[in-house]
Amino acid sequence: MELFLSFLLFLLVVSVCVVIISNNKNPVATTAWLIVIIFVPLIGLLLYLLLGMNYRKNRLYHKLFAANIFPQGSRQRPASDHSSRRSERFEQMVYRSCLQPATFHNETELYFSGEPWLKQMLRDIRQAKHHIHLEFFIWKADNTGQLLRDALLEKAREGVHIRILLDRLGCWRIAYLHRHFLKPLLVHPNVSFSWFYPTRVPFIQVRINYRNHRKIVVIDGQVAYTGGMNIGDEYVAGGRFSSWRDAQLRIRGEAAHSLQMVFLIDWYTATKEDLFDPVYFPAVETEGRRGVQIVPGGPDQKWESIAQAYFAMINEAKHELLITTPYLIPDDALLMALKTAALRGVDVKLLFPARPDHVFVYWASSSYFDELLQAGVKIYLYQRGFLHAKIMVCDNLVASVGSANLDFRSLYTNFEINALLYSPEDILLLRTQFFQDLRHAREVTREELQQQPWWIRFRNSFARLFSPLI
Repeated sequence: MELFLSFLLFLLVVSVCVVIISNNKNPVATTAWLIVIIFVPLIGLLLYLLLGMNYRKNRLYHKLFAANIFPQGSRQRPASDHSSRRSERFEQMVYRSCLQPATFHNETELYFSGEPWLKQMLRDIRQAKHHIHLEFFIWKADNTGQLLRDALLEKAREGVHIRILLDRLGCWRIAYLHRHFLKPLLVHPNVSFSWFYPTRVPFIQVRINYRNHRKIVVIDGQVAYTGGMNIGDEYVAGGRFSSWRDAQLRIRGEAAHSLQMVFLIDWYTATKEDLFDPVYFPAVETEGRRGVQIVPGGPDQKWESIAQAYFAMINEAKHELLITTPYLIPDDALLMALKTAALRGVDVKLLFPARPDHVFVYWASSSYFDELLQAGVKIYLYQRGFLHAKIMVCDNLVASVGSANLDFRSLYTNFEINALLYSPEDILLLRTQFFQDLRHAREVTREELQQQPWWIRFRNSFARLFSPLI
């Protein structure tokens, strides 16, 4: 019997290895999975089942388009009266990647800490007349979570229809530990709720790999929010960190329709409810002229839209490239692009947190420092609390704000959402904030890395082996 089970396990390992190799994925990710499965087969097979399988990506994309749920004309790029823009070719590349057009009738506001963002969002929610759509990765049962819950309940009692879409893994606390937290809201007839790819057995399912990391709020189809902040006290007051630095974007205008489109696609994916009705895309009420292009990334996209946008921004940089990221686990293409940009003479500056929130990911991120420094990239460690913002600024051409980290999971697995900003005012504001943050950071040098004990360098390199998996 023991011999038979061993032979069965051997056949299973060989079969899975053949499938992994046949997928033609990134060689680094393929090698990492093969190592784990061959040397620790039982654990490796389980991890691959939960985290490694990517069979849903093309199937989900084709299923959404086959369902014909999109409004008429949503797949065509609308005509633009801004044909002389320097960024036009970049905008067209992004459109071909994700079918989201650049829009130029918007008002924008950027928030770099949680308190002013939360206050403004609650003000907008209290002014809602028709509907409020919310989509978050994390919603905690704390003071901040209660403030939002109570504001939404008040609007539901006034007749506003509210739809809430949450990731069950990210919201595991209210899913399993504080089940009654949202109950006063969810029992109201004007509130619709769904988990995104829910876990039927707590924490364990094949779809655990495809998490919805998007942060979207759309109010009456006119005002929308996106960025890196979830709902919880730590995003407002810092939690276990002294402060929390992040980035959130408020939009009034055409780009709110783009975020509405992404939300409704996600809502359809979770509930199969078709809400593509003109009532959710009202005429824009703004005189703003800011340029915004929404970029969704994930299994519902044909291409790796956000990864391609980041790659193009790095390659387009001529003078300066500013990057703020809490995690740094780039694939080979992005790593090569960053090093090549620095070697071309571009002033590449990378701002990274000095204190980790996920230690193993931090070790893996640190393993990339030395080769980036050798190429001429300048790396700074932010020391004033935790740095959670995901920002990239390419000269005065384009800037990016959103939910996507500079790592494998954000770029190739999770459902993510970024906003590309084309207006000089927004780009300047993000650039100014970057240099303000540098006042609270220290520069990393090659000398200090070379003076690290061997075991720290080995620890970081070991963590890097699992880069495609974390």
